[in-house]
Amino acid sequence: ELSAEKEKVNDLILNSKNHFVANNTRWQGYLDKTFANAEKTTDKSYKNAAVKSIETLTTNWRSSAGALLHDGVVPSMSYKWFIGMWAWDSWKQAVATARFDGELAKNNIRALFDYQVTEDDAIRPQDSGAIVDCIFYNKDGARGDDGGNWNERNSKPALAAWSVWNVYKATGDTTFLQEMYPKLVAYHNWWYTNRDHDQNGIAEYGGMVHQDNNSKDEIIAAAAWESGMDNAPRFDVQGYGEGDTGIDVFENKDKNGTLLGYSINQESVDLNSYLYAEKGFLKSMAEVLGNTGDAKKYEEEANNVRKYVSENMFDEETGFF
Repeated sequence: ELSAEKEKVNDLILNSKNHFVANNTRWQGYLDKTFANAEKTTDKSYKNAAVKSIETLTTNWRSSAGALLHDGVVPSMSYKWFIGMWAWDSWKQAVATARFDGELAKNNIRALFDYQVTEDDAIRPQDSGAIVDCIFYNKDGARGDDGGNWNERNSKPALAAWSVWNVYKATGDTTFLQEMYPKLVAYHNWWYTNRDHDQNGIAEYGGMVHQDNNSKDEIIAAAAWESGMDNAPRFDVQGYGEGDTGIDVFENKDKNGTLLGYSINQESVDLNSYLYAEKGFLKSMAEVLGNTGDAKKYEEEANNVRKYVSENMFDEETGFF
């Protein structure tokens, strides 16, 4: 990597004029494409916000290096713990960048799926299909490196299929859809294998089998991270108000008694809404790819989730789910 970067630096210095021209052309291309697809191009405040968004996303764009096998956007360059790629951050970033740079959007998604857990994984084969929370230049100690923020204690909310579908709609790249579909199916299935304690088709947030998930409190912390809401009151152990028993942790095991992971005692409306939507996106992908059997299956499953959420998660008194 050092040698390759030195060559790039030398080229930038020796051919700086050409690179400045190419850079201007690239940035103008981002703007032209964005405003060509926008509905409010005459609104100055909208245009200013769009340009700022493009600047922020692109400034945080990092090339492949170290354990990061594809380029992508990091949350922030101002603090070392944020110079990595988180799962659901990346899904949202890809939807945005697809509007002006489809290849960046695809690679940002690929970067996370490069580390999708497989059934022959040396550390967590029981998590086959899962996408881990976040990845960095250096892997963690369990993977033989010294990374300080690489995290496999939990996953993140199920927005991957939404992201892939939006990138497909922006680029029309059916090959990318074919590439990602089986990976998305495996990730979707993981939620129901490892995060559905009573196997009723309604999932819970939780944590993975991990050396740091070694107590109830630590597993609840991982579940909170998995939700993306971190320190939200919904994850407070003691609960709130009469009848709220607080947070408990369940072990999820396979038919042979092997521990697969943990769930908390919440069938969360947000998670199952994401999974409901994901079934819809998987159905749409299956239709594009000519897989009518999968399309029918996901439609039926989505209807079941919608019925359960509507009948069990809506509070008439407050009007909230």
